[in-house]
Amino acid sequence: MLQNLRAELRPALHSFEHGVALNPSFAPGYAQIGNMLIQLGRFDEALDKIQYAIRLSPKDPALWFWARCAGWAELERGHDDAAFEWLFRAAALGRKSPLVHVTLAAAYALAGDRSDAERYALRYSELTPSLSNEQRLAYFSDASQRPRRLAAGARLALASPQ
Repeated sequence: MLQNLRAELRPALHSFEHGVALNPSFAPGYAQIGNMLIQLGRFDEALDKIQYAIRLSPKDPALWFWARCAGWAELERGHDDAAFEWLFRAAALGRKSPLVHVTLAAAYALAGDRSDAERYALRYSELTPSLSNEQRLAYFSDASQRPRRLAAGARLALASPQ
C-alpha cells in the first residue's frame, strides 16, 4: 500500500500479486490488484479482480471500497450506467467516505448533471475539512496517476461553485 501511495504502481501490483500467491483466499489482495490495474489503465482486468474479491468475501467490511473501485473501472470503460450502480452501492456502504463522494461528483459531472455533481462535491468538501479547494483539485491534476475520466470529471465537479 505504501508503494501505491508513492505512485510506484507496478511494484505495488507485483507486491499484491505476491500476496495472493501466498494466500489465494485473501480477498482484499484481489481488490487491491484491481485498484492497481485501474490506475494502470487495465480496466477490464481490474473489474474481474474486484468482482472475484467480492465473490470471495461478499460481506467484507471494505466492500464499500471495492464497489467504489468497480464503479471507477466502469466509469473509465465508458459504462456510465454500470458505474452509477456500483457507486450507489459504495455510497450505501461507505456513507462517510470522501472517495465515494468525489467519484460520484465526477460521474455526475461527466453525465452533465451539474446539480448532483455540485451536491456530491460539497459533501466531499465537508468530509475533507483539512484540505483547501486547491489541495482537493491538486489531487486530480496529475492525470498520469489517476485514470483519465475520473480525473476529468473530478476537476469539473470540484471547479463548480460550492
